[in-house]
Amino acid sequence: MGLRARLVELLSRGEAPERDPNELVELQTVSAPNGPMTVETLRSAGIDAIPLPCYDTALGRSEMRIMVPRHQLGDAAALLDALR
Repeated sequence: MGLRARLVELLSRGEAPERDPNELVELQTVSAPNGPMTVETLRSAGIDAIPLPCYDTALGRSEMRIMVPRHQLGDAAALLDALR
């Protein structure tokens, strides 16, 4: 969310802000070796998952942020919980 959107939200009169259902939100951060498997599992279930590589400087390791559209977040979270 950008600065402009945040200011509009703060200055609004209490009405609920409309959220874009196609906005990418973070589902989970996984280690880099587990990222492709997680993304492929989600995609095979019909969820439009996108991997974003990142680096954790505190721990010194590569990770992947798994991003999904907001409207698929609940289904994706339920799928990953069922696989654990």
